[in-house]
Amino acid sequence: MIGDFPIVTFDTSAHNRLVDDPCFELVITKINSELRFRFAGSSVEELYACPRPKWGRLFASCRRLQCGPSRCLLPSNLLIKKLILAHFNDPANFDWNAVNVRYAADEELIRNYERFDNEQVSKKQREFQKERSALDKQERERNAFPYAQKFRKSSKSTARHRQPPSNPHSHN
Repeated sequence: MIGDFPIVTFDTSAHNRLVDDPCFELVITKINSELRFRFAGSSVEELYACPRPKWGRLFASCRRLQCGPSRCLLPSNLLIKKLILAHFNDPANFDWNAVNVRYAADEELIRNYERFDNEQVSKKQREFQKERSALDKQERERNAFPYAQKFRKSSKSTARHRQPPSNPHSHN
């Protein structure tokens, strides 16, 4: 919330659904009149990687969202880094609300997306997104629930050596 106004942000899938929605104009008008919109930096990167022809429609919808009270935020990794550094530099006076996490470069990209309409660069961004997603998945799998993984490994090894329980009703 900013004062009495709620804040909303979309992930990339929500932006995709919005441009395909028949009530698109009504939804944008409502958001701009009643909410404060925040663009997540990682979503803008993903939007830029979107293949044509949807690319233009996506950025046009983002431009319409900019007509209302909106801002772009740093990608999450940079946003967190900035907050950590602000706390590290002055822990006694740290106020996370006072840290500037606005990403003006993405605001410019949305306002003037036609200047950045380059399919080759967009394709490279798509490849980068896929590569990063694959690496993120590998990292999650490698580091996910280390205690549960240890339990799974030990239960697999004991299961190989365990005999099935005897049936007390069996007459063998």
